Amino acid sequence: MAYDNDQWVYQASFKHGADMVNIRAGDIDSFESALVAFEERGIGLVLSIQKHMAAADVVASVMPVAGSAPVAASTPVETNGTWNQPSTTSQSVSKPTCQHGPRVGREGNGAKGPWRAYFCSTPKGTPDQCDPMWVDRKDSNAWNSWVAG
Repeated sequence: MAYDNDQWVYQASFKHGADMVNIRAGDIDSFESALVAFEERGIGLVLSIQKHMAAADVVASVMPVAGSAPVAASTPVETNGTWNQPSTTSQSVSKPTCQHGPRVGREGNGAKGPWRAYFCSTPKGTPDQCDPMWVDRKDSNAWNSWVAG
């Protein structure tokens, strides 16, 4: 039940990660009912949404960034009636790693010009997420050997 800001007199706020849930009611009976309903059904819904959002963050972290080089095919190629793996793919290029695994290469344009970096593969906001590894534009070897994805 929704209340205007000046109609509710009871409020409970719960924080889980970056999410805040507020339960408000104008009288104690409605407040108790809202709390019980949240305990019985709302908590599961909030956790389910957080799980789906974390999965979406993982998918977004491995999707190529607009303007980046296309990802090479990783499916087998038929040659003379036999199936062979492609000799090179973006996954076979050596990329930096961190304690969470292979880093994800991303690029963009900022106030200071183009940038490229390797990011930790954990979802954004993970408490022990590693700092980005920025690629130096002045280092042509590093800049030109950078790999997206």
